[in-house]
Amino acid sequence: MLTLGYLATVLMGLALGLFGGGGSILTVPILVYFFGLEPVLAGTYSLFLVGLTAAVGAAHALRRGRVDARRGFAFAVPGLVGVVGVRRGLLPALPEELLNLGHWHLTRSGLVMSVFAVLMVLAAATLLQPGSPRPAAARPGASGFALRGLGIGALTGFVGAGGGFLITPALMVFARLPLATAAGTSLFVLAMNGMLAFAADAAHLGALDWRLLGALSVISLAGIFAGAELAQRVPEARLKRAFGIFVLVTGSLILAQQMLRS
Repeated sequence: MLTLGYLATVLMGLALGLFGGGGSILTVPILVYFFGLEPVLAGTYSLFLVGLTAAVGAAHALRRGRVDARRGFAFAVPGLVGVVGVRRGLLPALPEELLNLGHWHLTRSGLVMSVFAVLMVLAAATLLQPGSPRPAAARPGASGFALRGLGIGALTGFVGAGGGFLITPALMVFARLPLATAAGTSLFVLAMNGMLAFAADAAHLGALDWRLLGALSVISLAGIFAGAELAQRVPEARLKRAFGIFVLVTGSLILAQQMLRS
């Protein structure tokens, strides 16, 4: 199982390098199912891994002029408020058992994984959609842009995923950025939100497994560099479709498991 977990971590890094998002949606399931972490703690570890790998990818994109820092900050700051607010406010306030219907009950961990699975299916739909997202008829104002960042940040905080699969299309639609710039700016946003949210989480946690985090960090960084190279050699549409199908199947299986769990 550990070997499969490490291989899946490479895939996560590959997707981040290729698309500026999407790979982070795999991190929590990897940590839960292959490394046996509880979902909320897996979310904390995920924020670190996604933040670190995204920071390296963002630095690479910045050198190539593919980061719009102004729009990145405008999206990241309200997003960080959403991430920290949910992880330090909402999640700790939820009881461990949320619903009990005889043979079927819903726990806090089950809710997190169910929401995560739904987001995976939505992410797959985005990845499998042909072409690029349509540009919005009109750009939202500063407040509308900030609200979108806040909403994506709140989702990111709840499930512990980076949210790049939401950020990249949002930047293309609402900021009208080309795909390459949207992907680079998405990594910039992921790096800021992931590392700062992890720091906020870590301040309230006990000892972390830094050996596991270190090993996964090295593997995911190798994946992101490989993904950046593949992005220049392999047709994006083919890779995007393959990854979308994988995410769709994984999300559907997780959702089915949570629905059937008693």
